[in-house]
Amino acid sequence: MGQLLGALLALAVAAPDPHSLGNPQAVRPRHLSLDLTLRFEEKAVGGACELELEYVDPEAATHLDLDTENLRVEKVLDPATGKALPFVVEPPARSLGQRLRIALLPDRPRRVRVAYQTSPSASALQWLEPRQTTSGRMPFLFTQGQAIHARSWIPTMDSPGVRATYDAVVRVPAGMRVVMSAEHLEHDPAKGVFRFRCSPGSGSPLGTPTSRPIPPSMPSWSARGGSSTCGRCTEPSRPAPGPRRWRAASTRGHGPATTRSPSPASTSS
Repeated sequence: MGQLLGALLALAVAAPDPHSLGNPQAVRPRHLSLDLTLRFEEKAVGGACELELEYVDPEAATHLDLDTENLRVEKVLDPATGKALPFVVEPPARSLGQRLRIALLPDRPRRVRVAYQTSPSASALQWLEPRQTTSGRMPFLFTQGQAIHARSWIPTMDSPGVRATYDAVVRVPAGMRVVMSAEHLEHDPAKGVFRFRCSPGSGSPLGTPTSRPIPPSMPSWSARGGSSTCGRCTEPSRPAPGPRRWRAASTRGHGPATTRSPSPASTSS
């Protein structure tokens, strides 16, 4: 019975995801490094996403296919060499967004860096004007990657079958606060710079910045359990609960996490 269940699970993992345009059977992201600036006046997020790749089938990995939706891709390069990588954003596929196809030959880089900007209509981003907040003084942004909205603000494989860890640097106007369902690293609130890390031991793989508890078995950014991210910008007058409180609430509702917490000596790469 156990062998049959294992075989069925293996088939489920190997089956293509009809809601993604990615090619994880050949190559897939295992870690994302985000460096993003939130532009409230433009209602846009701009910056870069660096993807660390795992070559599942090197012979078939001639290109990397990522999910996007209305992203303005500015350039793609190999961060190790600075070499530009050819890419094309394909026409929209109904309900799935657009495939970003990046050429990997002949070098097959270990990392790929995508510089981009989101659209004001990005479905994962909820922008609120100051008048829509409690204090009425500052704007507010909430991101939600469920179910396949992560592709509207992060170029990645937006599928629950592709799990990844992440680290992030998020830049906001001075006086604002950023909260993500991840380990908080050294912040510089005076300059509006916030740093986070989600590693295998500090929570679930990649999801969307959010302040609500997420089950340990799901990505830290998206509630879908795929490759999105869940985050939130708040005003200083409304402090959000910290990661320990999120984890405690998640444990009460869903049981203990199956991964160990990182050691105090752990540092971000």
